[in-house]
Amino acid sequence: MTRPTTFICSLLLASAHVQAQQSPIDRVDAFYESTSSGSVETDLLRTDAVIRSIHYDSVGNSSLNSFTVSEFDHEIKNLGSVFEIKQTPLVLVERSYGNVASVYSSIYMSLKDRESGELLNANSIQSIKLIRDADQWKISSILIQNEHPSYPISADMLPDELLEHYAPNTSSEAFETYDTLQVYKVNEVDEIPVYPDQGAFDDVLRTYEVVTEDQPGYTPFFITIGEDGFATLSYAHDLSAFQIQRAESFARSMLVWYPAIKNAASVKCRLLFYIRE
Repeated sequence: MTRPTTFICSLLLASAHVQAQQSPIDRVDAFYESTSSGSVETDLLRTDAVIRSIHYDSVGNSSLNSFTVSEFDHEIKNLGSVFEIKQTPLVLVERSYGNVASVYSSIYMSLKDRESGELLNANSIQSIKLIRDADQWKISSILIQNEHPSYPISADMLPDELLEHYAPNTSSEAFETYDTLQVYKVNEVDEIPVYPDQGAFDDVLRTYEVVTEDQPGYTPFFITIGEDGFATLSYAHDLSAFQIQRAESFARSMLVWYPAIKNAASVKCRLLFYIRE
């Protein structure tokens, strides 16, 4: 077997050193590429990394979610099974000092439904912290803050020329025919809310003695599925105090739904259920 020359060995070592010395921006770019492919390249993150997401509904109410690396990878894989994901950093600001770095970025995301071809778009600001360990930058935390409906992201972070280049079909015309404050009925939306796990949903129905069709001995009530997929008890005027308590527990026990869709946008939708008297 022929031994490699000293020159070739030097080139290989130099190449490995360059890869190990990838900048924080390189690592962040690799992270967006991996999540756009429908999974998380976990080697880019520390094992104890935390990912947090702040979501605002149409009236500005916020919800905070927190994920471990494995939980976030699971969320991305679920998202990728339904949509083609494209994440595009528009403006990045990077600061490094010693073994610590921060990357602050505006992100344009497009989600294309794999079945219908419908396109959903969203803008966010993301703050990523990295730590260098043994010449390797790894992400230690990510904060994803979606655009607030009353406080648009500044033009400095979302320049029109960049946004138009990456999102040529994001004009507001596609969203003028629905009311962001309205709670729609199932016959008023293009796609009704869908629960992600039918078996788990059946278990929740049995646990709280809830059915989806009118039966003797059951009282009707409504659950609203928000644009973010979270369920809330919305109308229970005919329920007893005990029934209300169980109906609220029923709503809290559910996983996040796939929300209703109207004109290529997620909207609030009201679902009718019946609970045992």
